[in-house]
Amino acid sequence: RGVTEPRQAEQFLTPSLSTLESPWLLQDMELGIRRLQQAIARRESILIFGDSDVDGLTASVILYELLRDAGATVHAQQANRIADGYGMPDHLVTQLCQSSITLLVLVDCGTNQYEAIRRLAGQGIDTIIVDHHVLMHERPPAVACINPHITSGPGRELCSAGLALKVAQAFLEDTAPERWHAYLDLAALGLLADYSLLKGDARVIVANGL
Repeated sequence: RGVTEPRQAEQFLTPSLSTLESPWLLQDMELGIRRLQQAIARRESILIFGDSDVDGLTASVILYELLRDAGATVHAQQANRIADGYGMPDHLVTQLCQSSITLLVLVDCGTNQYEAIRRLAGQGIDTIIVDHHVLMHERPPAVACINPHITSGPGRELCSAGLALKVAQAFLEDTAPERWHAYLDLAALGLLADYSLLKGDARVIVANGL
């Protein structure tokens, strides 16, 4: 597991929520939270679009319930891999450009959909990406790209459900700092189903979520 330091060993053997890394260490977390808060304050229409596997579904539910309970005007839609393949399909991009949606949250996808996100931005639609897939091409022009695989920072063991939990942790920090615990079970399910490496924050979330 690569556990070589006493602090790592303590966290590994006793996975306590108190040892979780700060969500603010994830790149673009501050930008993403600020944009979500802005959208809620302005009563903007938000769409969450997530992948159809267990990781994408659990991550989408976490973010949907988080925003719904905060008073957001939020809708959710899941991918259909059989009909459309992986990621956000072109026909959805066309629909969004003709809709009232002004903020799109892409969950467990989007990292490698540069052209689609650029097209949406040209129509005044901002995008927040919560994803763990490796960047294959140019970084997409999203308002925030919460993906630890784009940088060398922490969180690389987390799948999208784990990252969604970190978003909830940051979002609720000032208003209800323990309410994100309610999403631990969903995050644990997503992490296990996506075969995430059970070390660091992933192990803590799974142990407590179970």
